[in-house]
Amino acid sequence: MRNRDLWRRLEAFEFDAPGGDAPFSLKLAVAENWNDDYTVRVLEEYRRFLYLTQIQSAQITPSIPVDRAWHMHMTYTRSYWEDLCDGVIGAKIHHNPVESEADMPRYLAQYEATKTLYEREFGAAPPEDIWPGKATDDPLFMVKPGGPLVLLLWLTIPIGIFLTGISATGRLPFSFLVPLGVTLAAVAATIYFAWKAAHQRSV
Repeated sequence: MRNRDLWRRLEAFEFDAPGGDAPFSLKLAVAENWNDDYTVRVLEEYRRFLYLTQIQSAQITPSIPVDRAWHMHMTYTRSYWEDLCDGVIGAKIHHNPVESEADMPRYLAQYEATKTLYEREFGAAPPEDIWPGKATDDPLFMVKPGGPLVLLLWLTIPIGIFLTGISATGRLPFSFLVPLGVTLAAVAATIYFAWKAAHQRSV
């Protein structure tokens, strides 16, 4: 580890202010629909990301979960700018988002370089459920509110009710309608997320 003194200061830094009614970790967990254990682990990875930003001049790129912790922390302006940047790190850490598709190759390469640096500094590869294979991957996307599995569930319910009504008429057997309902919901979810991916700007 290149800067053990900085790492010791970061390890001692508390993200949650003592006695606060709305601690940062709780607000982050609620906003992202993360459980307590995952939130704690993301904050530790965010701590490691902060360290990596200071040990080389090249830009460091966080994973999506780490980036969300970073975004949330910047809304706690005193904690972020005064306590962390000025008091612990001794430097301002600004967020530089991807501005266009032309930036994507650089962004993806920086992410891979960040993971390589992480492994060199901390002696182990970053956890894949927080630092996934690609910079654009969201490891918990499937089970987030509005994610494919959740949307599939919500689509299955009304479709199931509709098909149950058809079954009650005796025109089609219920055993046939159940897989048909699930298939229709899955097709609808697939179409929706394909459209969303095609129209969503990378950030």
